[in-house]
Amino acid sequence: MLLPFGNVARYDLAIDDREGGGIRTVQCKTGRLVQSCITFKAYSASPRSPYKTYAGQVDYFGVWCPAVPEDCYLVPVELIGHTEGRLRLEPTKNNQASGIRWAQEFKVKGM
Repeated sequence: MLLPFGNVARYDLAIDDREGGGIRTVQCKTGRLVQSCITFKAYSASPRSPYKTYAGQVDYFGVWCPAVPEDCYLVPVELIGHTEGRLRLEPTKNNQASGIRWAQEFKVKGM
């Protein structure tokens, strides 16, 4: 595992993906449980830079939610929009299935 030095890099950690052939960067996010979904911000904001996405700058979001402390998730950045990511834990009330990102598909094994 690599950790960035200083405040220059947009990633929090890196994974040596031997099978995939390279280093994969991860931006860590804390999720919130909202209506059976883990939601997380897909951007950073500060007074100096009000809105900055991670598209093209990191490979994955690493997501952990205090409401589901035993699990964490590794989500490819290209699957998430520019504002918010959502990982569904339970089926929808109307049984919608299309366009759903199931949390289980992105769960880190061994957690």
